Amino acid sequence: MPESSIHLEHFGEDVFRCLEQIIGEVKTADPIHPVTVIVPSMYTGLSLRRRLAQGKGLLNVRFMVMPRLAEHLGSPALSRTGKSPLKPAVRLAAIRHFGQDMAAMPPLGSLAAHPPLHEYLQQTFEDLDLLSAEQISGICSGNALLGQITAWYHQYKNLTRSYYDREELARAAAAQVSEGRAESALKDLGLIIFYLSTDLTPGEKAMLKSLGAWQNTSVVSGLTGEEETDREVFKLASGLEPINVICPKSGKRGRQIPAHILIAPDPYEEVRWVMRDIARLADKGMPFSGIAVVYRNMEPYGELVKNHLSLTGIPAAGPDPVTLRHSTAGTMLVNLIQVFEQDFSRESLMRTLSEAPVESSSVDQLRQTALWEEVSGKAGILSSARQWDERLSKYCRELEWKLSSPGVFRQDEEETAPNMDRELFTAALSLKKFVSGLVKMSPPPGENSWSTFAKWA
Repeated sequence: MPESSIHLEHFGEDVFRCLEQIIGEVKTADPIHPVTVIVPSMYTGLSLRRRLAQGKGLLNVRFMVMPRLAEHLGSPALSRTGKSPLKPAVRLAAIRHFGQDMAAMPPLGSLAAHPPLHEYLQQTFEDLDLLSAEQISGICSGNALLGQITAWYHQYKNLTRSYYDREELARAAAAQVSEGRAESALKDLGLIIFYLSTDLTPGEKAMLKSLGAWQNTSVVSGLTGEEETDREVFKLASGLEPINVICPKSGKRGRQIPAHILIAPDPYEEVRWVMRDIARLADKGMPFSGIAVVYRNMEPYGELVKNHLSLTGIPAAGPDPVTLRHSTAGTMLVNLIQVFEQDFSRESLMRTLSEAPVESSSVDQLRQTALWEEVSGKAGILSSARQWDERLSKYCRELEWKLSSPGVFRQDEEETAPNMDRELFTAALSLKKFVSGLVKMSPPPGENSWSTFAKWA
């Protein structure tokens, strides 16, 4: 069994060549020997897979993230105890369960029942999962607010005791490896290579250390050459002793990519600078296909980058920041479902027409929507398909009588009022016809299959 080792290499080509060499040595001895590469993200894994496969190809090499490895090693043991994974929806429901109780206690008070606080506490409780009982007791001593938060956390943990989170899963995986109970899974995984693994939790560090003692693990860590930045890498390496540490063969850094730090007043100016830099690179002969724009947060950068690329005429390919839910079709479908759920309430139907207008070849869309809203208001419609039919029919009869009766309009109204009423009469008829057709499009009952719902949509 190969000896476990930590390879410290400079970022760039050096770390990639190190990974390539480790996999190559294993495959030279046995082409079908399993190799598992633990990557920071699945995007990293996809990029590495494509690059490593160039030339000789890849055989029996898989890429996965750290939580997936922990699931392979630790989930069977936790499942035997009756525990199941803690899903985000369950976590949020467990936090909200105690919201009303906490609202009656200071210092949070009524704020404890506020939904945005519950969303925020999800991350807070995940951070507390990384601490020991002594550490949690230490941070809340003498602070009433932290004391209430930790009390809430303990109640939440008691309620979710039949579930396991990411940290508990990692600790279970470490225990299974240390106790020799994961041999079958380890045999399937083969040589495990941790590639640029950073920001490890205590449980993940314990799992990595136990795998290192198993003598079939390699760690490839990147160095920047900056003492302060590389301190965490050396700290991780020293904590994994007695695993063999292999330092860079040369003190020189690998090929470095020119970097520039921009301090911008706001995201808009930041993105505009990026557009100007893309244009500058293109003027120097770099193809657009060789340029990538990477951002950490989808909001607000996703929409900003997309719009600026479109405005500047720069061709681009990548994920669309607009989700299906917020597309015209998605908004129309969600709003339409709400129309049926709210029994054709005027508010829900007008919202549907305003946010995703129905196309019309005879009248401008926006004007038609405005006329329909005015007609439905004057007809006194609140909700229900029956009310739409009856009150629109009554309103049409009133307009028809008004238009056919002489002397109804004052002298100063005779030129404009009849034309406006005729327009409202036409709009009322078209709205009645539209609602009547919409009623016939009711969604299928809830017990139907997804394919039935998809066909209806």
